[in-house]
Amino acid sequence: MLTGEYAFAGTDAVLDPDEVEQSQERCGPQGAFHLPTYVSPIAVAVNLEEVDELNLSPEVLADIFSGVASWDDPRIAEHNEEDLLD
Repeated sequence: MLTGEYAFAGTDAVLDPDEVEQSQERCGPQGAFHLPTYVSPIAVAVNLEEVDELNLSPEVLADIFSGVASWDDPRIAEHNEEDLLD
């Protein structure tokens, strides 16, 4: 869209400041706008013996993706059976 190849475009990412400036050249002084219409699903695959289901809070999941949580994190046990991490 920014190069003029398309009149409409979609992206998961918000435009950065340079892209906003480019969009003003193409779309007028207000530039393009970001209209979030869906949330991309995220799947977490685990391979833990004898674990058929694993519940993770949004906060713990965010910490796992950030690299600050470990499998022995007590917050994981809070949302799962007591013997899950034994």
